Parts: sequence; structure tokens; C-alpha cells
Amino acid sequence: MNIVSYISAGGICVATMALVCVLSVYNGFEELVQSLFSDFDADLKISLLEGKTFEITPEIESIKSMEGVAVFSPVLEDNALIRNDEKQQPVVIKGVTDKFKETTNIQKLIIYGNYIIEQNGNNFAVAGAGLATLTDLNTNFISPISIYVPKRVGRVNIANPESSFKQQMIYVSGVFSVKQAEYDSKYMIIPLNFAQQLFDYNENVVSSIEIKVAENADVQQVKKALLKKFSDRFSVQDKYEQQGEFYRIMKVEKWITYLILSFILLIAVFNIIGSLSMLIIEKKEDINIFFKMGATRKQVRWIFIFEGWLISMLGALIGMTIGIVLCLLQQHFGIIRLGNAEGDFIVSAYPVSLQFFDLICVFFTVLVFGFLSVAYPTKFIKQ
Repeated sequence: MNIVSYISAGGICVATMALVCVLSVYNGFEELVQSLFSDFDADLKISLLEGKTFEITPEIESIKSMEGVAVFSPVLEDNALIRNDEKQQPVVIKGVTDKFKETTNIQKLIIYGNYIIEQNGNNFAVAGAGLATLTDLNTNFISPISIYVPKRVGRVNIANPESSFKQQMIYVSGVFSVKQAEYDSKYMIIPLNFAQQLFDYNENVVSSIEIKVAENADVQQVKKALLKKFSDRFSVQDKYEQQGEFYRIMKVEKWITYLILSFILLIAVFNIIGSLSMLIIEKKEDINIFFKMGATRKQVRWIFIFEGWLISMLGALIGMTIGIVLCLLQQHFGIIRLGNAEGDFIVSAYPVSLQFFDLICVFFTVLVFGFLSVAYPTKFIKQ
């Protein structure tokens, strides 16, 4: 019976260890992707609840002087088509000012060329790595690329459709990489005034305001202050909300995996039912002795209930300890690698991140399953 109990505890130990390790890997990948997005996304983004563009009024301008606001960066985004020789690609044009490099870590993301959008009165573009690959962009300043956008004002000439598009030429100064297709294959950054001319907007029209929060300020507090001031017309999104759908998908994947592994844990817990049932049969004479000594059925039941709990808690504690040790070893030494070459992936080893909430969830899951497993066999103990 001792061997059966050890096997039961071992099954719970392995399932618990798997839960800790897998959830920690999901946390690691989530933090990795979050860090990549954080280099391109501002701390806060203000945009219209309805509509596409708006004018920067004195009221909006007053955001600069609000407590906790360090950098105020106006942005104009719209769709366009770029052409380089015979290659064409739809893009999202992002017009920004010099403040953009202060609200984000765009210079850190440059993989070749330089982050230059305006110099000596000349305008330049910085393209995503995927976009540069698709259209063979280069930063040698030999040949400019063409940007085409539909004319926002005026009539469409059916006889000459090409006249309905506005064309501008610009040189590419650099290429950035966020290592996310959502940005690398879509975005091209140009000066804000150039974008406003391209899309036929006046100099006060933008599509959003990006804000960098001061180091000693709380992002959520600044967000609440902005919502209080502009909630009737504008939405204010933090970094998480700007990529809300992506993070929600990651959370759903993580907790679905948790449920699947919990079912495996539940199967392991069934060993406790078998172990206790066999123990009750083996100790039948001892149970009768307890009854003759005056013990009640409830007292005898609790002896076996505690036995089952000890098995599940032993497996849970050992499994969690092994899982935590494995995660810490992976976190510091990168034992399990990703690929053979350093440059194949964003990171060379599986990222992991232990979170206290996950450990609590795993521990209580094992306790609940353990409690349910001992309740069934002990109810057949009869006086």
C-alpha cells in the first residue's frame, strides 16, 4: 500500500510540475511580446471614439501641462500605396514629429540605416523590415520610392483614374523591426507635416495623440485624469489596451492549456481513490478495532481523509518545488534552447516567468481535486 501511495503522489507531482512549468512559459512569452510592443507603442494613446481625424484645439494642447505628462506627440495615420520600381505594397503611413522618438524606443528598433525623418529641410521615411523585404527598399538614397494616396478633395475623373491619386516621392533613411508582422509588414514612418500635405489636411489635423508618462507618475492615474477631461469624445488606451485583442488571445490560450493540464491532474488524482479504497479494505480489521474502542464513523472517516490529503499535498508540494526550480534554472541559464543558431529566434532559449497568482491557482486546484477524491471512498466505511 505504501508503494501505491507513492505512485499516487508521484502522479500528482508530475502533473503539478507540468502546470507550473507550462504556465510560466506562457508568462515568459507574454512578457517577451509585451516588451517588443512596448518599444513601438506609447504609454498612452488618445484617439476619437467616433471619426478618423480631429484638430488640435487649445483644450487638447493643454494636455502638455497636465501633471504626469512628459511628452506630447501628435500622430496622423492613414492608408496608402508605395511603389519601388515594379513592386507595390499597401501600407499604413504614420506621420510623426520629432517627439515620436521620445515617446517610444524607435531608435532601438532600427536594424539598418538611421532613424531620420527630417534633415536640412528634406523629408525621409523609415520602413518596417517586412515592408522593406516585400518591396526591396534600401537606404542608399539613390532612388526614392513613390507614395500614392486617393485625393481627398475634388472629383474622380473616370476617363483618367490615375489623376484621382496624389503622388509624392521620398527617400528611405532606415528600416526598423519590432519582430511582429502587425508592424514590420505594414508601417512606414514619415514626418507629420509631410503626411498632412500628402493626405490634404491642414497642419492642426491629426488622428491621435501619443503620450509618454513621466517616470515618477502612475500611468493609470494619468489615464484617469485624461478620461475625466475628454471621455465624451476620446478614448485613452494604455499599452495593454492598444494591443488588447492580442493579449486576450494569449490569455485564452494560457487558461485553456491550464484546463487541459487540470484534466490530466484529475486523472492522476483518481489514483488516490484507488489507493484509499485498497487501504480501507486492507485495514478493515483495524477499523473494527477502532469502532469497538468507541470511535465514531465520522472519526474513522477523517483518518482516511487526512491520509488522502497528505498524499495530494505531498505530491503538490514536491511538484511545485521541482517546477519552480526548473523554471528558475531555465530563466537564469537557458537550459532548453530555441533552435541551433543565436539569430534564428528573438531569444535563444524558452522565456519563463514565475507568477505568484499562477502558483496559488495550481496549489488550490490540487487541493480541491484532492479533497473531492477522498470524499468518495471514505463514505463506504461502515460501523
